[in-house]
Amino acid sequence: MWNGSYGNHYTDRNPDFTDIEYTTSFKSKIMQSFLFDTPRDSRILEIGCNRGNNIGLLLSMGFSDITGIDVNSKAIGLAQSKYPEFNFINTSIQDYEPDEFDLVFTTGVLIHMSPYELLPIVNKMKRISDNIFGMEYYNESFKRIKYPVECWCGPYDKLFDTTRMEIHKMKEDTNAPYHVYYMA
Repeated sequence: MWNGSYGNHYTDRNPDFTDIEYTTSFKSKIMQSFLFDTPRDSRILEIGCNRGNNIGLLLSMGFSDITGIDVNSKAIGLAQSKYPEFNFINTSIQDYEPDEFDLVFTTGVLIHMSPYELLPIVNKMKRISDNIFGMEYYNESFKRIKYPVECWCGPYDKLFDTTRMEIHKMKEDTNAPYHVYYMA
């Protein structure tokens, strides 16, 4: 779905990082708040980077060693042309075999995967880095929702080591709540 016409349409309808609606969004404010104390020379991997909006935000915050992966080749092309100083790879997290990173993050990506697919992905994220940041739709148990396409909301925090985790549940201004998690 994400590598074909739907993924291309999603990429086209996403605002650009320079759009005021993106830079002042709930997600941007949360990222800035959570990553405020993260060393600016950290090696960062974004899973599901799309056109690079979050990477633009990280760049504006002073981060300089960023890699983005995405399954959609159009999105990767847009990100690469906008941020040629960073590394972009057209692949899925399932197929990617990375080095270690100081931080791995994803926002609104895990919600598009069945709960039955998540454990190997979460385990890979934990192998890649001790520091994980993410935002996903939250619910006490996994359930399908349609927002704006069929996806999942669930207790993503339970997939990670909650003894080492700061967990914040926040409601966005739209219909779906976000569950924010960060491993310190």
